[in-house]
Amino acid sequence: MTAARPLDVATESSGTATIAADGVAAARETWIGWIDIGRVAAIVAVVAIHVASPLVIRTTHPTSWWFGNLVESASRWCVPLFIMISGALLLTSPRTADAGAFYRRRFARLGPALVVWTVSYLIFGYLTTGTPADIGEGFRSVLAGRPHYHLYFLFVIAGLYVVAPALRLIYERFDRRAVAIATAGAFVLAMGDSIIQYLGGGGGQNAVSRWLPFVGFFLAGSLLRDVPSTPARVRLAASIVVVGVVATAIGTAIMVGPLGLGLGRGRYLYENLSITTVPVSLAVFALLCWLGPGLAERMSGRVRAIVASAAAASFGIYLIHPMVLVGLSGSGVDARATMAPIAVASTIALACGISWAIVLVVRRVPVIRTLV
Repeated sequence: MTAARPLDVATESSGTATIAADGVAAARETWIGWIDIGRVAAIVAVVAIHVASPLVIRTTHPTSWWFGNLVESASRWCVPLFIMISGALLLTSPRTADAGAFYRRRFARLGPALVVWTVSYLIFGYLTTGTPADIGEGFRSVLAGRPHYHLYFLFVIAGLYVVAPALRLIYERFDRRAVAIATAGAFVLAMGDSIIQYLGGGGGQNAVSRWLPFVGFFLAGSLLRDVPSTPARVRLAASIVVVGVVATAIGTAIMVGPLGLGLGRGRYLYENLSITTVPVSLAVFALLCWLGPGLAERMSGRVRAIVASAAAASFGIYLIHPMVLVGLSGSGVDARATMAPIAVASTIALACGISWAIVLVVRRVPVIRTLV
């Protein structure tokens, strides 16, 4: 299995690697194969969810609703995949062992990005939708760790960075069986909490606890990376993905009627810790580990460079794309513009392409380049 070089681990940030401003040329120097393929797939899936979501949560033709439901069901592994990639890199890197140096590297970039993008989206939300309605509401959304629907990820990754040196020590000192048991326990607790919230029994996270449910994914990334590939395991993982996606789609169709469209209710199976998303996410990451290196080796140098550049921009694309989607929707380009498959595919392509271009431009500006 192809392993990331120390340089690649050192530049990894918020699930993405940094890259110099000269784009494709510099990407050739940081090619890490299967990791980059995973990042590109994950960011496309993130955008796909946000593009298809209006088809599910708003009144549409039944065929369009089902298409949106299938796209969402088939993409919900994206954020867990980002976290598992980070875990696979950080928990096996000697550079994570020095907690002080690790924190200085990570938070020198993540800290300013978290502050700037939180403020930017609070202002953006107020100007476009009137949410938050005032400073008090905005402050409460920050304390909740969700100043905008996608920015919870920054709070998750920040929390995982805080505990990464300790988790690496545990991963290094204990045998894999013990770590696997701890990982399974973390998943049981997190999934149980998600189910309790679904049943209306309270729960929920805030800015300082949003990372806790994702510890299982963080540990699983390192564990699965070391599992050898066999044809039987590949077939099993592929079967889990197919069955899980179908179960999510059909289950959601059944649940939204009596329970409504809230993520914690009728769309429970879309949750990151749902009973279908967890096994699908683990299986997708396993397939990435097993099949990704071979796919990377078959790519031409030019394709590798493009994939590396897109992967390095994935953090910025994640941060920027909601604003791009609002702009596209204002121009009449969204999932409901024409036939659902054509509209969704074209909107995803445009949103990813425009966001990527913005990231490349911003990275040429010294003062703000680290924000993306």
